[in-house]
Amino acid sequence: MVDLVVTVKPGSDFDAVSAHLSQAGLEVRDKLEAVGSITGSAREIDVPRLRNVPGVLDVTESAPIHLNPPGTPR
Repeated sequence: MVDLVVTVKPGSDFDAVSAHLSQAGLEVRDKLEAVGSITGSAREIDVPRLRNVPGVLDVTESAPIHLNPPGTPR
């Protein structure tokens, strides 16, 4: 399984896109409608199918983000 961020095309029916992504193999984790993204995980073999869901602008593998506490050296 790979962790993914799906960018939804502006103007698309967000809930419909989310439902179609689920049907195409995405295990939806979060629906972030305010920023036009859906996060989740899927089998690597399903990624091309996710990219072809109507209303999907982009599918990318999510990258870990590490933040140091304020005031600590970088």
